[in-house]
Amino acid sequence: MIHQEEGFNLQIEALLTPEMVADAIIQGIEAEQADITLAPNKDIAYALQIMQKDEQKAVEMMGVSFSKQRSQQKA
Repeated sequence: MIHQEEGFNLQIEALLTPEMVADAIIQGIEAEQADITLAPNKDIAYALQIMQKDEQKAVEMMGVSFSKQRSQQKA
C-alpha cells in the first residue's frame, strides 16, 4: 500500500513487491553487502547514480520532473 499526503494525486505505482524487497535484503545479508539499493527501472537507477555524485543536482532534477508531472495532471 502506498500512502500519499492529502492534495497529491500522483497515481503512484508500486514497482517492487514486498517479496522482492525481502529477498534482496536476505541476499544482501548473506553476501555481507552494505548497500542493497534496488532500482526497478532505468530512470530510478539514473537518479540514484546522480544522487551519489551530486545530491543537489539530483534534488533539482527530481523537482523539475515533479513539477512537470504535476502540471500535466492539472491540465
